[in-house]
Amino acid sequence: MRIHNGTGSGWMMAGAAMAMTLAGAGWVAGRMAGGSASGGLGGLVPALLRPDSANSGKSVSIASGAVDPDFEGLFLLDHKAGNLYCVLINPRNGAEVGLFQANVFAGLQLANVADTDLVMNTGFIRLSAGGRVNNASFANCICYVVDGVSGKAAGYTFQYNRQAVERGVRQAGQLVQIWSGVIRAGVQVPPIANPDAPAGDANPAAPANPGGANPPPAGGGGN
Repeated sequence: MRIHNGTGSGWMMAGAAMAMTLAGAGWVAGRMAGGSASGGLGGLVPALLRPDSANSGKSVSIASGAVDPDFEGLFLLDHKAGNLYCVLINPRNGAEVGLFQANVFAGLQLANVADTDLVMNTGFIRLSAGGRVNNASFANCICYVVDGVSGKAAGYTFQYNRQAVERGVRQAGQLVQIWSGVIRAGVQVPPIANPDAPAGDANPAAPANPGGANPPPAGGGGN
């Protein structure tokens, strides 16, 4: 994973590249020696590794996440307006076939949107089929956004129609906030007021604040 944080990024990139090179060399050596793919790499075949990536600047953040085994979503965050977008690209012709969005200022419930320190990254998630609408499925990724000033964090995903992506039919919708949390003691977990959050999957137990201060309010992690 390549993360640009303004300092030491060259060492991080070099370390990641070396690790992946050694892993790949070990796998090839094992195969040439007659070993199996489940040997020294613990069953990880390099061809199946699908690393995500994220970069942040002063005014914008960008990250990719595996929406489906065959294609990714591109997440874009505008730090000034608080708008978070996810763009889907048709894997066959490169055309834009999906756009999903939300405002993280609203999701984080920030009191002062003029003073923020936003960072973003993506991770893997697999939600249940409950709550599907019009043959849509939940993406296999979650986008995390954290504000360093307020200490609040939120996680977003979305529902999409895979068949529409394959046919090149454009679709649009809202990014669904399914998680909220905090990184600092004394900060309350923002309740999720999201009618589209999947029942039973949306943050049933938000993590307590560090040090146990100010537990999340009742109902803070559901619809």
